[in-house]
Amino acid sequence: MIKLLIISDDFTGALDTSVQLSASGATAYVTLDCKFNTSDFSPETDVLVVDAETRHLNQKDAYEAVFSITEKVA
Repeated sequence: MIKLLIISDDFTGALDTSVQLSASGATAYVTLDCKFNTSDFSPETDVLVVDAETRHLNQKDAYEAVFSITEKVA
């Protein structure tokens, strides 16, 4: 069951975060697919890390990307 959602603005941030959580014993899954389906992940997944690639987007597009991701796991 996904207990924590992390939205990263780039791939490096997504990997850095997931490695630290995995080192602490959490089962972390990193995805580059912002159109993911939560049912596709193992029930043992504790942390879902999504690389939203928002770093170079304008404010409106970045907001919409992050909002769309949060709607999927709410």
